[in-house]
This record gives sequence, structure tokens and C-alpha cells, in this order.
Amino acid sequence: MPARKAIKWFAIIVFALLICVSGTLYIQICRVPEQYHPARLTAEQRDRAVKLFWKKFLEEFNDGAQSGAPYVWSISEGQLNRWLGAADEIAASRPSGEAGEVYRAMERAGFIDPAVSLGDGILTVMVRSKEYDKVLSADVSFSFTADRKLRVRLEEARVGRLALPSAWVESRVGQLKRFAPAADETNQFGARSGNSGERAGLSPQDVGAVLKTVLAAIDEEPIETELTWPVNRRRLRIVRVEIGDDMLRLHVVPLPRTSPRR
Repeated sequence: MPARKAIKWFAIIVFALLICVSGTLYIQICRVPEQYHPARLTAEQRDRAVKLFWKKFLEEFNDGAQSGAPYVWSISEGQLNRWLGAADEIAASRPSGEAGEVYRAMERAGFIDPAVSLGDGILTVMVRSKEYDKVLSADVSFSFTADRKLRVRLEEARVGRLALPSAWVESRVGQLKRFAPAADETNQFGARSGNSGERAGLSPQDVGAVLKTVLAAIDEEPIETELTWPVNRRRLRIVRVEIGDDMLRLHVVPLPRTSPRR
């Protein structure tokens, strides 16, 4: 009889512990990350974000590229999130752009309300799952190798505030890589000519190539940091990616018009 009582109480305690653990995990999954603040913009704010995108991304980066001297291109967390909030309008503002293409792509992936957070050396990308109404987030870090290539590393992924197992994360990242936009065979930003129909020489293929290259580099081989700016064919190299104080800063240096092969 005492043995039966002991077994009964042991089972009750184990069951209670399981309930407590399950409840704690569920609470963690349901909690929204404190840095998750997707931009929900009015029509007027989206129009303003489109104008700022082309000014910030093209004019400021282009001014630095044409200066012939090292420069730093920076953007704030708030600006990035406003761009994400107006991503559909930004895509449609290209001569070849189509209204609704970004929204439809997000719908197919089952995500809404993208946002980013810029921490101490970490870029956190966040989206809300439409099916489960939970926030998914991933921490990505950037570093440079001795031969000046960029290494992209996935540090952690979470649902709500619960960290996900690395094996699950790796499988999902693999799926994301397969569905990334197809890059041009040259796989070099601005490496083509004849894009006069696009804003300042930029094309959707340029953006797709950059996105696919970065996605493919997550926890894989480092990627080249040299690029050709399509406006003036200036060759540039990103030598540092600085993330902190709610800012993303790219440190860029110009390269000679013709550099010897390494």
C-alpha cells in the first residue's frame, strides 16, 4: 500500500511538472519579442517612404561611390522598418515593378508584418505567421575573414521568445535558400549593362542576385564583398558591417578601375 501511494504521488508530481513546463513553453511561444515593431503606415507615409528609399539608397550611396574616397553609408532601424512597411510600393515604383508583388510573395510564404531590429552586432529579422499568429525571429551576424570575404551566420531563431532547436532551424533555412529569387548567372551586383529602363541602372535581377547570395551564404562559405556600382561602373568593396545603436553602417572603400587578380 505505501508503495502504491508513493507511485501515485510520483505520477501526480510528474504530471504537474509536465503541465507547468508545457504552460511555460506555451507562454514563451505566445510572447511577442519586445523589439518587434512592424511599421503600419498610412498611404501618405508609404509614399514618403518610397521617395526616401530612392534618395537614401541611390543618391546617398551614389554620392559616396562617385567621391573616390572611403565613406560610410548608414541607415536607422526606423528607416529600415518603414521601408519594409512600404515594400510593395517601393517594388511597384520601378518601371518594371508590379503593384502587389511583395504582398503576394509574403502571402505565399504565410507571413505578414516584417520588421527588423538592430542590436549589438546582430540583425534580427522578424515576421508574423498568419497560420499560427506567432512571431518568428532570427538573429544574423556578419563578420569578415582574413581574405576580406563576408561571413553570414545564423546565431539563433525563435518562435515568440522560445529558442528553436538548431536542426529545425537549419532545415527551414535550407528551404528558404531554395525559394530565394533566382540570381543572374554573373551573380554580381550591377554586372550587366543595358538596364537603362530601371532607376539609376538598378534592376530586379540586381536585387535578386544580392538577396540570393546573402541567403545562400548563411552558415555556408563566405561571400565576396567587391561590387560594381551600376551608375558609374565604380568598383567598391564593403570592408565593415557595423550594427549597433539602432543603426546599420556599411563602411565602403573604392577600388582601382583595374585591380590585379589575387
